[in-house]
Amino acid sequence: MTTPQERRPGAADVDVRPLPIEPHTGPGAWHSIGTLPADGATAITWEFSDSENAAVLYHGAENTERRSVLLSLDSDNNGEAPASKQEIPDSFTLTGFNTSDAGEARVFAGTIFGQTGPVDLGADVIAAELRILPHEEFVFVVDQDYAHAVLNITGDVYLEDVSLAPETVGFTQKGVKTLHIINAGDEPALAVLLGGIVD
Repeated sequence: MTTPQERRPGAADVDVRPLPIEPHTGPGAWHSIGTLPADGATAITWEFSDSENAAVLYHGAENTERRSVLLSLDSDNNGEAPASKQEIPDSFTLTGFNTSDAGEARVFAGTIFGQTGPVDLGADVIAAELRILPHEEFVFVVDQDYAHAVLNITGDVYLEDVSLAPETVGFTQKGVKTLHIINAGDEPALAVLLGGIVD
């Protein structure tokens, strides 16, 4: 795998924006990223996994001991959190080109990669933590009715053929059939995939 040198045929257009993503500007029902939600939106906190700890989904805005990101969404729950305070999604292997092991993921909202998140957040969305091994890439099918976004936490991440600096978000519009993600660096990359239906 090498860093993309030219535009891949059929690659989706990517709009790159820095954090925080302000209210009502996320993909689909994702209300905001990295900032407190406005009234009526549901806040969740995603605490990333590390070499010793599983990832945790907290309902509400939480100060955590490990690296985390604050997300919020417009949902049918009217800002109310589910009865359970936290969830720990299972991890699974990401399959790269030539069926190689490209890393691992954890789905914490909706269904993607054939996996379903542990709780209904009250909105038609997807979300997953991605840990991508060095010099690995993968392409996956997405719902064409969704807009998608990839938040780069750490690493030399590309969405389609567009570089995402850490703490930036790459957005694609609805109508896209597949997404292509690359870790062009020598260290593992950490990112979050988000998606939401767009009418």
